[in-house]
Amino acid sequence: MEKIKLTEKEVEYLNDFVKMGRKKRERIDPGTYFASGQ
Repeated sequence: MEKIKLTEKEVEYLNDFVKMGRKKRERIDPGTYFASGQ
């Protein structure tokens, strides 16, 4: 795998995005989650 260089801001954004995604996934049922295309 190639290593992708990210700026610190990009890394922070991705970490926040992952945390948000986990919280949303707990609230949204799997059917809705998969219907959204993820």
